[in-house]
Amino acid sequence: FPSHDSSGSNLNEQKKFCEGCIIKSDCFNYALRHDVTGVWGGTTTRERQVMRSKMGLRVIPISLILRGDNLAKEEGRERYRSVS
Repeated sequence: FPSHDSSGSNLNEQKKFCEGCIIKSDCFNYALRHDVTGVWGGTTTRERQVMRSKMGLRVIPISLILRGDNLAKEEGRERYRSVS
């Protein structure tokens, strides 16, 4: 969910939608590795930024992946493992 309204109630509603979703962990892992905004896998953009910082992860810009940058792909395989 792109989060245009950062009010707590709206974010809580969006996060609740993720509860029980069968792809929640896949969604979370994707969002943790990529530079996406909004609620993904039950987490907000800010929550993922804090997690990345604590884990020492860097985000691979989606533009590099979309253009087929091989260095980004190789780095992604090594640095960004699933956290589920």
